[in-house]
Amino acid sequence: MLNDDTEDFFNEDFWLNQNFILNAVDNIEARNYIDKKCCFYSKPYIDTGTLGTIGSCFIFYPFKTQCFRDIPPIIEKQIPMCTLKDFPYKFEHCVEFAKSIFNDIFNENIKELNLLMKDFDKFHLINLSNIKK
Repeated sequence: MLNDDTEDFFNEDFWLNQNFILNAVDNIEARNYIDKKCCFYSKPYIDTGTLGTIGSCFIFYPFKTQCFRDIPPIIEKQIPMCTLKDFPYKFEHCVEFAKSIFNDIFNENIKELNLLMKDFDKFHLINLSNIKK
């Protein structure tokens, strides 16, 4: 997590030696921290992000454009899959990840098995000789 606790690496020398900041973080708290530092050190800031298949890119220039913190928050209706699978840092992330795994095992696999049993010809691409025993 990028925050005040990481200032031993992202210290004043770090910020002063940058021409601009391009982020690739996955949470609002880290974006707000970067925005605060970019404003303090007068560094242009390019914020990028995704939510499912939707991408976004915003450019912030201190004292010339609004800051990231000035943008009204977007209420996310779903949690990005990369957050769920790689960086679950909230309780609700763990719950959603568990629901996703449960769905894959007990719903999707069963649906595929039922289709296979009903119409094996639809699955002719399966090469049973490649299956390891």
